[in-house]
Amino acid sequence: MRRRGYGVKGQRLRITELFTDTISVSLIAACNQDGFLPHACSIVDFGVDSDGFVSWVRDYLCPVLGNYARGEKNSVVLGDNVSQHWDARVEKLIRGRGAVLINLPRYSPEW
Repeated sequence: MRRRGYGVKGQRLRITELFTDTISVSLIAACNQDGFLPHACSIVDFGVDSDGFVSWVRDYLCPVLGNYARGEKNSVVLGDNVSQHWDARVEKLIRGRGAVLINLPRYSPEW
Protein backbone atom coordinates (compact mmCIF):
# COMPACT_ATOMS: atom_id res chain seq x y z
CA MET A 1 0.00 0.00 0.00
CA ARG A 2 1.24 3.46 -0.85
CA ARG A 3 2.36 5.32 2.27
CA ARG A 4 3.29 8.79 0.98
CA GLY A 5 1.76 11.41 -1.28
CA TYR A 6 1.13 15.12 -1.75
CA GLY A 7 -1.81 16.78 -0.07
CA VAL A 8 -3.03 19.92 1.71
CA LYS A 9 -0.68 20.97 4.51
CA GLY A 10 -2.10 20.08 7.92
CA GLN A 11 -4.67 17.64 6.54
CA ARG A 12 -4.39 13.89 6.41
CA LEU A 13 -3.92 12.53 2.90
CA ARG A 14 -6.60 10.10 1.74
CA ILE A 15 -5.87 7.80 -1.17
CA THR A 16 -9.01 6.45 -2.77
CA GLU A 17 -7.58 4.85 -5.90
CA LEU A 18 -4.52 2.65 -5.68
CA PHE A 19 -2.15 2.42 -8.61
CA THR A 20 -4.63 3.21 -11.36
CA ASP A 21 -1.93 3.94 -13.94
CA THR A 22 -2.05 1.39 -16.72
CA ILE A 23 1.24 2.41 -18.29
CA SER A 24 4.08 -0.06 -18.07
CA VAL A 25 7.60 0.56 -19.25
CA SER A 26 10.57 -1.61 -20.10
CA LEU A 27 14.24 -0.86 -19.73
CA ILE A 28 16.40 -2.17 -22.54
CA ALA A 29 20.01 -1.80 -21.56
CA ALA A 30 23.54 -3.01 -22.10
CA CYS A 31 26.37 -3.14 -19.62
CA ASN A 32 29.99 -4.17 -19.47
CA GLN A 33 32.37 -4.90 -16.60
CA ASP A 34 32.30 -1.19 -15.66
CA GLY A 35 28.50 -0.92 -15.43
CA PHE A 36 25.67 0.23 -17.68
CA LEU A 37 26.49 1.87 -21.00
CA PRO A 38 24.34 5.03 -20.87
CA HIS A 39 24.18 5.43 -24.66
CA ALA A 40 22.87 1.87 -24.98
CA CYS A 41 20.01 2.28 -22.49
CA SER A 42 16.47 3.02 -23.53
CA ILE A 43 13.14 3.14 -21.69
CA VAL A 44 10.19 2.18 -23.86
CA ASP A 45 6.48 2.23 -23.11
CA PHE A 46 5.56 -0.66 -25.37
CA GLY A 47 6.06 -4.39 -25.35
CA VAL A 48 9.41 -5.34 -26.80
CA ASP A 49 8.83 -7.71 -29.69
CA SER A 50 11.48 -8.87 -32.16
CA ASP A 51 11.09 -5.80 -34.38
CA GLY A 52 11.42 -3.44 -31.41
CA PHE A 53 14.48 -5.28 -30.13
CA VAL A 54 16.14 -5.22 -33.55
CA SER A 55 15.54 -1.46 -33.68
CA TRP A 56 17.17 -1.06 -30.26
CA VAL A 57 20.18 -3.14 -31.33
CA ARG A 58 20.58 -1.05 -34.49
CA ASP A 59 19.99 2.38 -32.90
CA TYR A 60 21.44 1.99 -29.38
CA LEU A 61 23.68 -1.07 -29.08
CA CYS A 62 25.60 -1.10 -32.36
CA PRO A 63 26.98 2.44 -31.98
CA VAL A 64 28.77 1.46 -28.73
CA LEU A 65 30.12 -1.89 -29.93
CA GLY A 66 33.79 -2.41 -30.62
CA ASN A 67 35.58 -4.69 -33.05
CA TYR A 68 36.68 -7.97 -31.47
CA ALA A 69 39.48 -8.64 -33.96
CA ARG A 70 41.08 -5.30 -33.04
CA GLY A 71 40.72 -5.97 -29.30
CA GLU A 72 38.35 -3.05 -28.80
CA LYS A 73 36.20 -2.62 -25.71
CA ASN A 74 32.54 -3.73 -25.80
CA SER A 75 33.18 -6.24 -28.57
CA VAL A 76 31.51 -9.29 -26.99
CA VAL A 77 27.72 -9.44 -26.67
CA LEU A 78 26.10 -12.03 -24.45
CA GLY A 79 22.45 -12.81 -25.10
CA ASP A 80 20.23 -14.99 -22.96
CA ASN A 81 17.61 -17.41 -24.19
CA VAL A 82 14.78 -14.94 -24.84
CA SER A 83 13.56 -15.35 -28.42
CA GLN A 84 14.33 -11.75 -29.44
CA HIS A 85 18.05 -12.36 -28.80
CA TRP A 86 18.03 -15.26 -31.26
CA ASP A 87 16.65 -13.21 -34.16
CA ALA A 88 18.90 -13.55 -37.22
CA ARG A 89 18.72 -9.78 -37.81
CA VAL A 90 20.26 -9.18 -34.36
CA GLU A 91 23.16 -11.50 -35.13
CA LYS A 92 23.73 -9.84 -38.51
CA LEU A 93 23.79 -6.34 -36.98
CA ILE A 94 26.18 -7.30 -34.17
CA ARG A 95 28.55 -9.28 -36.36
CA GLY A 96 28.43 -6.48 -38.92
CA ARG A 97 30.10 -4.23 -36.33
CA GLY A 98 32.88 -6.77 -35.84
CA ALA A 99 31.61 -7.84 -32.42
CA VAL A 100 31.14 -11.42 -31.26
CA LEU A 101 27.68 -12.65 -30.25
CA ILE A 102 27.42 -15.47 -27.71
CA ASN A 103 23.93 -16.75 -26.98
CA LEU A 104 23.35 -18.77 -23.85
CA PRO A 105 21.73 -22.17 -24.38
CA ARG A 106 17.97 -22.28 -24.61
CA TYR A 107 16.10 -23.26 -21.46
CA SER A 108 15.60 -26.96 -20.94
CA PRO A 109 12.72 -28.06 -18.69
CA GLU A 110 14.66 -31.24 -17.92
CA TRP A 111 17.09 -29.36 -15.62
